[in-house]
Amino acid sequence: MRKLFVASSLLILPLIVGAFSSPALAWSDHYTITTGALRPVTSLVGKTVPYTSFQSLVHALGYANRIDFNTHMQISKHYVFAPKLGEKPGQQISVLAILSKYSDEPDWGMDQELFGPHEYPQLWDPAYSMMGGKLGVPSQAFRHMYWQAFDIWHPLETFKLPLNKEFKSMGQAPERAALFVQLSREAHAKGQPYWSVRFLADALHYLQDCAQPYHTVQVPTIKFLYFPFFSKYGHGLHHFVAQMTNIIVYYHFSFEDFVAKVMVNALNGSGNIAGNQFLAYLSADKHGPRSLSYQDHNMARLVRHMAHLGMKQAAAAGSASIKFFPKIDEDYLTMDPRFKDHEMGVPVPPQHKIGFEDATWWAKTEAAGAHSSPARQQYFNVIRKMFGPLGYAVRQVVTSELNWLTNP
Repeated sequence: MRKLFVASSLLILPLIVGAFSSPALAWSDHYTITTGALRPVTSLVGKTVPYTSFQSLVHALGYANRIDFNTHMQISKHYVFAPKLGEKPGQQISVLAILSKYSDEPDWGMDQELFGPHEYPQLWDPAYSMMGGKLGVPSQAFRHMYWQAFDIWHPLETFKLPLNKEFKSMGQAPERAALFVQLSREAHAKGQPYWSVRFLADALHYLQDCAQPYHTVQVPTIKFLYFPFFSKYGHGLHHFVAQMTNIIVYYHFSFEDFVAKVMVNALNGSGNIAGNQFLAYLSADKHGPRSLSYQDHNMARLVRHMAHLGMKQAAAAGSASIKFFPKIDEDYLTMDPRFKDHEMGVPVPPQHKIGFEDATWWAKTEAAGAHSSPARQQYFNVIRKMFGPLGYAVRQVVTSELNWLTNP
């Protein structure tokens, strides 16, 4: 019976999978990931660079103004590279603080809603409707994901729509990471060390995005297709796409938000067991996979290889999420726009509040993470398999690109 259902699921998969919209934020908090990954890099401890204004950078690089720079980068023309660490001209700023803080920057709006008539309509590809569309936070997904071409060894994970993209990759994360690395090098060459470090932090963001399994595939696991049929709250094929969208979004958010919260608590000194374990994963791998070597200084290649590792862990990530997090309830399986509200940052009316990430949800999840169980072991194992190589890759990129700081 199970084989029959899997076979029938594969038949309907092409009809529905393209309509699922994943969240566009791969990790809830890149700050904690960068901080954890760079803990072993003692050569950067105490290193500082002087802050210079963005306008001085723009002139040094040969652009007329901010709009000219943004247009060349094809980021939102309204985006401002604002100082978020209280920087003042001439002030010495910690290199580690810059790398950690600004590794979140690409999620602050630079890649959102770029397809309008006053932005870059030529960037639009109809295939991007499968990745997030044109509006809101999901509109940045095409730059924060990477789905590789169909791989015969991983047919379910690499299957995607539209069919004309089946044997091509989708997503610009590798190219955006490489672009910011190049910009970092140019800033250093023009005597702008602060911006060299900050642009490198931006590049790390896209590398980290592709270490999130949910950002490397369209549907992480075929098990998600079972819920509408076998859950007591399921509605079968009625509003199937809406149900599946909410299911995937629920587990996507759960997978990453738990990681972020417990690591933030650990960095704040709360002694969180799970958070300390995740931080240890990031800093433990001294000799990562050969595929993640950065000796060729090719950032795009590195990101693609990181995404390949994420793709290979996608099914395990989906399965572990189902087992580890609180069971999905009726609200998550109905045709419900509230996850879109959550994703867009729109306040949810009190009468529509749901249990996702409320105090009870967190209590259940943190309790599951505090003791040994098969579900905990499976979830933690996926994080370990991604965070070990990710930490290794981050350290390679940073020490290589900033060797002018450690070996002047």
